[in-house]
Amino acid sequence: GVYYDVTYKKFRHDIYYLGNSLIADNYSRKHIAVIGANSYKWAVTYLAVTCSNNVIVPIDKELMTDNVLDILRDSDSIMLFGDAKYLSAVAERIDELPEGFKLYSFDETENKALLSYDEYFEAGRQMYKKGKKYLNDVTLDKDAMTSLLFTSGTTGVSKGVCLSQHNICSVITSL
Repeated sequence: GVYYDVTYKKFRHDIYYLGNSLIADNYSRKHIAVIGANSYKWAVTYLAVTCSNNVIVPIDKELMTDNVLDILRDSDSIMLFGDAKYLSAVAERIDELPEGFKLYSFDETENKALLSYDEYFEAGRQMYKKGKKYLNDVTLDKDAMTSLLFTSGTTGVSKGVCLSQHNICSVITSL
């Protein structure tokens, strides 16, 4: 229920900061998931992942933990960003995910299994301030998959839908 102003310039920089951390960690063409309520950090994550040549896997926050884990495994995701509320249930069953799977919380939390989004973001911001603007060097393939959306379809079993930048922009342009 709280609104605050964000300029396009700040939004762009924030996308670059998080993207810097992803690129510095050598993530390219990796599947990275996000879950949580609509928020500024959710939007920054979505765009930082896609702009850093990775694939975003948005997950419906209303899904049961079993379904979230299925999507994370089926999508070959290597990390999940989101609200601590949703990550905590995943953290309790982290052993069901590939070794090295990371959970980045948008919120401050006492849960030691959750890494800090703010710290990861800040590391990218510090690199940017030192002149390391990695997203400037990224070339996106407009036809490569950039988003992997899971939909229940008619059978109730989630199926992945692969979308490219071109797919998404074509819809926007036609509107």
